Amino acid sequence: MMPRRHERLAGFPEARRALREKGWPIQFRSTGGTPVPQSPAVINVALAQRCRVGSSAAHLEWGYRRLGDPGAPG
Repeated sequence: MMPRRHERLAGFPEARRALREKGWPIQFRSTGGTPVPQSPAVINVALAQRCRVGSSAAHLEWGYRRLGDPGAPG
């Protein structure tokens, strides 16, 4: 899945067509971020927890640490 803003990139229509022909259709999501491959082998995990750290980069690092060690103090 990928954010809709990537539709505006040069060469996107051609890349989308080539991927569809190979059986990898592109689907879009309404949120930002980067493209994420999806398949039946992918497990999506959502973490919703209050985070009290400064920047958004710190939030991301904090979240990855929580996923990797859910028993750690938060």
